[in-house]
Amino acid sequence: MFLLVGASTRSLAESAVYSGFAVMAIDYFGDADQRLLCPTIGLKTDLGLKPSVKRLLQIAGEVSDRELQPRTLEGVIYTSGPENHPEELQLWEQRGLLVGNNTSTLRQVRDPWQLRRALRLIGALTPPFYAVEEWKPDWAAGGWIIKPIAGGGGHGIRPLERDKKGALAQLAALGDKSSFIIQKLVYGIPASATFIADGRRSFLLGTSRQLAGPAGRAAGPFTYAGNIVPLSLPANPGLALETQLAMIAGHLTATFGLRGLNTLDFIVNRDGIWILEVNPRWSASVELIEKWRRELLFPLHLAVCGKNTGESPEAGFNLPTRVIDNGSGRCFWGKAIVYARLPLQIDPKEEIEHLYRQGLRDIPVPGTIIDCGQPVCTVLARAESDYSCWRELQVRAAWARRVLGKTFPRNDHDLDHGPGYCQQLSLWGDGS
Repeated sequence: MFLLVGASTRSLAESAVYSGFAVMAIDYFGDADQRLLCPTIGLKTDLGLKPSVKRLLQIAGEVSDRELQPRTLEGVIYTSGPENHPEELQLWEQRGLLVGNNTSTLRQVRDPWQLRRALRLIGALTPPFYAVEEWKPDWAAGGWIIKPIAGGGGHGIRPLERDKKGALAQLAALGDKSSFIIQKLVYGIPASATFIADGRRSFLLGTSRQLAGPAGRAAGPFTYAGNIVPLSLPANPGLALETQLAMIAGHLTATFGLRGLNTLDFIVNRDGIWILEVNPRWSASVELIEKWRRELLFPLHLAVCGKNTGESPEAGFNLPTRVIDNGSGRCFWGKAIVYARLPLQIDPKEEIEHLYRQGLRDIPVPGTIIDCGQPVCTVLARAESDYSCWRELQVRAAWARRVLGKTFPRNDHDLDHGPGYCQQLSLWGDGS
């Protein structure tokens, strides 16, 4: 059995179970549809704990020691969150159970300074950034953002005030300034590229357009809101996109020893590809890449990490060679995070299994109360174009809010605004 650990593990659990593997999952919420797939523990739902990565990994360690170790545990696989706390993963690494990038690789590739140095060697673009103590107010021309170093999903990113007094007040309120950087805001189309790596070589599996937008008062304009696969750019952008991304992924793989599924986040505009960060683990867009490629990727993730192959990880593995066709002759797949516009109590009007078949995912356990601006569930859609996929996601999101429960305003402010759906700033239009 494999233990899956992360803020959300549902899509990884799907790929594993549908590939024929036994898994147990520990994540923040332990959603109802995931419980139909595999044994699941939710920090909030089952244990009444406030979700945090350190609590998550602590519980995972206790469960693996008490219930799974040593007879049945074949490996521990992490999704979002644990990559920012490699020290908490060392015990499993020492036991030979950590599947994915090792703790040394995580420390290096998640360090923005080390990543920038590596990218500069091949002339790849990165947005200018500075440590908080290095930033000077007279650099305020244009937009800047405050970004957590150990963040994810756009959480905690916020615009830096343009006037000197306001900016200095923001920085003074940060607390641990070493946990943040100040980064130049680059305008363009937010996107990502998923690749598989064996520590030496890599293969680009697919690309996606990232959806981001405000999620009510609880989040901001940089909050992750979904993906559409594949990335569809306006005509004649002047970029050999896949070739450049494959080259960058290969260079980073060789530099940091990346292994398994990894994802590059970037902005694309007329100047080129601006690399933002590497997510060195199974990412949210992978389930759409799987649907677009028509193949489950969990077995491949295991194989390049040296599991169930009969080879040591150092022996390498035959990477896939199927060329990406950028969606020609294929449909588009999208997912959107549905945010609560008012406080919502989960009381599904239909059976969980039926909602699942209709494209709902991450369905909360009945009785759960979702606060305004917080994620409710995920919806999936398939369409013939990027824009029609985006529109279908909006329709499904509205339907999900109606079918999952009842809303109730807690105060007058809850009536004012909801998450909206912010289309990406683009130099070429809406990307449709």
